[in-house]
Amino acid sequence: MQKITKEITNNNIVLILTSISILGILIRLIFLPFNLPVSFDALSYFWYAIDMSVLSQFPLGHDIANNLWPSMLGIMFSGINSDNFLDYSNAQRILSSMISVITVIPIFFLCSRFFDRKLSLLGSSLFILDPRVIHNSTLGIIEPLFILVGVTTIFLFLSENKKIIYVSFATAALFSLIRYEGILIIIPMTAIFWFRFRKEKKVIIKYIIAITIFVLILTPMIIIREQTMGYDGLISHVSDGAKAAIVNNELNEDVDQRKFFPLLGITNLIKYLGWILVPNFVLFVPIGIFLFMKKRDFKKNSLLIIGIISLIPAFYAYSRGILDTRYLLIIYPIFIIFSLYAINWVGEKIHRRNLILVIIFVGISISSVAFLDIKMDNKHEIEAFQIALKNTPQLSVINSYEPESVYYKVTVINEIAEFPVLRDNVNRKILLLSTNNVNTIEDFLITNEEKGLKHIVIDNISERPKFLNEIFSNEENFPYLKKIYDSSKNGYQYHLKIFEIDYNQFNESRKGLS
Repeated sequence: MQKITKEITNNNIVLILTSISILGILIRLIFLPFNLPVSFDALSYFWYAIDMSVLSQFPLGHDIANNLWPSMLGIMFSGINSDNFLDYSNAQRILSSMISVITVIPIFFLCSRFFDRKLSLLGSSLFILDPRVIHNSTLGIIEPLFILVGVTTIFLFLSENKKIIYVSFATAALFSLIRYEGILIIIPMTAIFWFRFRKEKKVIIKYIIAITIFVLILTPMIIIREQTMGYDGLISHVSDGAKAAIVNNELNEDVDQRKFFPLLGITNLIKYLGWILVPNFVLFVPIGIFLFMKKRDFKKNSLLIIGIISLIPAFYAYSRGILDTRYLLIIYPIFIIFSLYAINWVGEKIHRRNLILVIIFVGISISSVAFLDIKMDNKHEIEAFQIALKNTPQLSVINSYEPESVYYKVTVINEIAEFPVLRDNVNRKILLLSTNNVNTIEDFLITNEEKGLKHIVIDNISERPKFLNEIFSNEENFPYLKKIYDSSKNGYQYHLKIFEIDYNQFNESRKGLS
């Protein structure tokens, strides 16, 4: 399987990879939401980068353990001359998209550890055209860089050249700095290193050199984190996660302390592993796993061990009820290897492998675009942002209605005369109050009146708390809520209403009931 054919020259490989990359860039640009700001985790990275670009140094006051990605953004933001916050947001999305496209290179070389060049090129296509990879790359978050460095580390570590293996420990350190759970990779790398070179002389010295390289790369950023955030962002967070798993699990007698449910994690892990196979891997991975497990060797065993360790963060997140497929994107390269075993087997059986490769490439291109066209319809998000932008000036404290309400954290920037500015210099912030564990509007108003709650924002999403749905459908039954905005009157498909609270009338109604 390792045999490298001469059917495709080096120049042709560069040409084909370039063509695949251009296709990947075009698809990402088509689906990239240029008129939407980044949100959630991406917004935290955005503000870190803005502060860094303004101060020209690592900023204080940010609680971001994984600060390598936003530090890169900060360097890029320093070169942007614009007073429009959306320009910075779009730059963040574009950079993460470009990093995702660049990943075709290490994907190709990783596949070449197992297959010939044609199959390796298809492996690159499977990655760059995957709809979830494309969607994730447009969010401006950390995974594209995490995957790029992770794949590079695995490819280098599987080399026969010991000097290149040493380099893999350097990239493993970068992998750890990008996301703190990446430090787990040093466990399988250490075990495999010792097993692989156990019979060689001076193996202890060789490992000391490797781990020293790893530590030296980590040290500068750890020092910066300690100075600017008060923690190292690696051992501190991994140990906190381990503590939560050991102490705050479902066996804890204190119900409020139960934050880790292993059975839930196993169920969700299996469910999401099945879901991410759709659409491009579902036909190939099951067959490919069977073929991969036959005649296992050092490379296969190494890939399996690293893949299993890579599932630990996803299992931890799913055990805490944090449900997101992005935790599994890191094992996509392994899914690609499995798929190529199945594709190669089919091609050999029907003796028309080239035709099979072309059909599969066309098939994944069509299925990915169709999947994205359904998944990345941003009309709802655009309307939610526009509505928030329109109503931000009159709001200060409202109920949270995620994910749409997150845009209020961004729209306040629009009130700033000059941008960029430091995060702490954004004078006005909108407070979002959770409606979790609230059963009635009365309880919500009583609890939050002292916090300055003056408005209730309600949309037509059925998953909202029952009492909010009741207000949306029967607003006339709540005379102390005065409707001041209705998005349907502005032609929006996203139906949202904003009510101003009349506490005098509310208190009078409570007295009447008593």
